[in-house]
Amino acid sequence: MNRADIERYLPGVYQQTLENERGPLAALLSAMEALHEPVEDTIASFDATFNPYRTPDRFVSYLAGWLDLDYLLIEGPDGSHVLPSGVTRLRELIATGAELMRWRGTRRGLLAFLETATGLTGFAIEDQVTNEAGAVRPFHIRVDIPVEAEPHRAMIDAIVRTERPAHITYELSALGGTPDAGGDANPN
Repeated sequence: MNRADIERYLPGVYQQTLENERGPLAALLSAMEALHEPVEDTIASFDATFNPYRTPDRFVSYLAGWLDLDYLLIEGPDGSHVLPSGVTRLRELIATGAELMRWRGTRRGLLAFLETATGLTGFAIEDQVTNEAGAVRPFHIRVDIPVEAEPHRAMIDAIVRTERPAHITYELSALGGTPDAGGDANPN
């Protein structure tokens, strides 16, 4: 509140004493105005705190926790928690969180999550995976990863493990590479 707003709330007798700009009440009101200023600046820019594109980097991981994305974060060199693919990707995950949750447990949702988290396209999900005998493995998928995404393989594994339906097992495979049975041991 600025000084004029504070003055309006004072009883009339106090307002009359403010005619003397050098009195103790005038000094007190100036101090009150100065004390309110930082709080009012914070309130005026409150939306920036919760906007994933405008919030400071140090607050992005906190917002990620609100969307239960903190399982993807690793500890950075400065002790902060970051997404392996960078803070820009984490901001995108937070901004698209509602849409990603809408499609959770579906092929579309898993592909969107992987593409948003890595910033890469070219992921593929195969649901007609065969075993050594050539029979289709029920309730099993293979997630093909583009070669460019290999540095983020651990994060991709965590995403697939968490975002797939719980009854589905999975394996990760680099496009053109060999499968890695990531989800066979623990289907949950």
